Amino acid sequence: AKRLGLPNSILMINDIEEEKSRINVNANMQAWETEMKGLGYQNLMHYAGASWIDVNGLGYAGPIQTSNFGISNFWIAQYPYINGMPTDQARRMAMHISAAAWQFTSRANLLRDRPFFDMNIDYTGRFTQ
Repeated sequence: AKRLGLPNSILMINDIEEEKSRINVNANMQAWETEMKGLGYQNLMHYAGASWIDVNGLGYAGPIQTSNFGISNFWIAQYPYINGMPTDQARRMAMHISAAAWQFTSRANLLRDRPFFDMNIDYTGRFTQ
């Protein structure tokens, strides 16, 4: 990011999806934050599926302790419908509204004859500011 000349205010995201990292996930997340802050980046966020976090509405707690990082610093993926849903329906559902953002589908068909797209709701404006 520094070599590309990106400002220290840019949003940096820790993408947590590797199953092998579940064992030490909180320590790894803290190490990532410490390293990023040491490099001067303060606008940090973690991306994870709902099953990874402890407050997910799924009836069980995932291994990530969101209170260690602040739930508003999470971008959470959870797809209530396999084939996606319209954005207005997702807005009404408002899942994970305490988080920074919610990825509600990976199957949005936005362009004819193109692969599907992820769709998100940015609750805090951190992606659009």
